[in-house]
Amino acid sequence: MRQWIYIALLMMFAALTACSAVPVSEVDSLQEDRPIELSVWLLPGTGLEPLIAEYDRDHPELKIRVVTAQYADVHSNLQTALAAGYGAPDVVVIEGTFIDRFKGFSSHFYNLYDYGAKALAGEYLDWKWINAQNADHSFLLALPTDIGPILLAYRRDLFEKAGLPSDRESVSRLLSSWDDYIEVGKTLKEKIGTKMFNSLRTMYRLMFSQLGEQYFDQTSGRLILQDNAEVRKAWDYTMKAASLGLSAGIEPYLPEWGMGLEQGSFAVMLAPPWMTGIMRNTAPTASGKWDLAELGPQQYGNWGGSYLALPKEGEHPEEAFALIRRSGWRKGARERTAPCRLSRTR
Repeated sequence: MRQWIYIALLMMFAALTACSAVPVSEVDSLQEDRPIELSVWLLPGTGLEPLIAEYDRDHPELKIRVVTAQYADVHSNLQTALAAGYGAPDVVVIEGTFIDRFKGFSSHFYNLYDYGAKALAGEYLDWKWINAQNADHSFLLALPTDIGPILLAYRRDLFEKAGLPSDRESVSRLLSSWDDYIEVGKTLKEKIGTKMFNSLRTMYRLMFSQLGEQYFDQTSGRLILQDNAEVRKAWDYTMKAASLGLSAGIEPYLPEWGMGLEQGSFAVMLAPPWMTGIMRNTAPTASGKWDLAELGPQQYGNWGGSYLALPKEGEHPEEAFALIRRSGWRKGARERTAPCRLSRTR
């Protein structure tokens, strides 16, 4: 009896399997109809999200998932994923200060020269392109997205309250030298009790970056940091501003920084264009109060600028490369970094 029951069960299972079986060709067809999924990790304020969404709409064969995380999280999560061999996205943004670190993990990334990147070199600034290469120029880790020319973000209402000119051109003329920053800072403090700077780190960084010689003598290679009079001058200016109480001592991204942006705890920030998006998102109630002016000719500098790379965990490097090489991104990046095109941080 048990033998007949066993045979009957086998026959029922075979029948069900036969009824539900799908030909291999149909399975392959279903898989081909599915969109290719690409995951993208971004930093806040890149401005790339709407461009990616537009690209996604124009390419129904793709399904692009964007994850935006904080500056420190993106880079630490990427390093962890590369070390573990699991969890990296198809496309990842790398901020400029981290590019050398991840060139040390180049075996975990696709070489973009293998996908035709060499033909694009003329569309980018030379120094930006070189930064993404290895020492012998045979490997390209990532495509640049933007640079970070520093501008002056300032509170128009606070300048007006202190009796100072507040339109862009006048503010640029008012702050044409580092001595001017000290004097305007004293005026803001005395008349309305507001600090000039959020912090002094960027002021020193700008002055230092403009020096022809910094750490080493260009001829002998000798360490000259302690003997460099220009470095001492930059340090002395920064310390003078500190001793006069012109800094709120608030670094970007901290919770009190957002409160300071909204409440007017400081009147100016030396900031790159990409920072304006972060300012808008962090301090929405300060809409219309912050504006941008160009720096004086002795104050030019660069802060940041990012790259897009393809970790080897991604299974669709050709599609991922087509995404990051999109010409509209480079046009958008140029517009975001051109002072004449920047609008108020509303």
